Amino acid sequence: MAAGYPIAFYNMALAIRDTDNNDPTEQSKAAAYMLQAFNRVMQCCWTPVARHLLADEPSHDQTAVRRAVRELTLWAAALGSASSRDLLTELVENRAIAPTDTIANAAFSDSPPWLRADTVSQTH
Repeated sequence: MAAGYPIAFYNMALAIRDTDNNDPTEQSKAAAYMLQAFNRVMQCCWTPVARHLLADEPSHDQTAVRRAVRELTLWAAALGSASSRDLLTELVENRAIAPTDTIANAAFSDSPPWLRADTVSQTH
């Protein structure tokens, strides 16, 4: 975990979650580690997945694919992914997605906007 490897955060989350301990504090810690694992994977590895989804787009709902790619690429860029920032620029230039607002920086411990209670309640 000290080296920042996503799998280390994932493994720690599983180790805590899978104990017989139902302590809410420990389970909250496990959830926080799982979130960090997700965010670290998004930061390092999202762009090739996005490109694959876009290349295979005709076999899927194009609107849904582009919306998902836009939101997840924005999140990966906010987490510091230079390749995701480049992909966003490319997609806007090619008119594959609409221009976006400035990307705010996010920390690995932050929840994506679509998972935050304050934004989820506003959309439903």
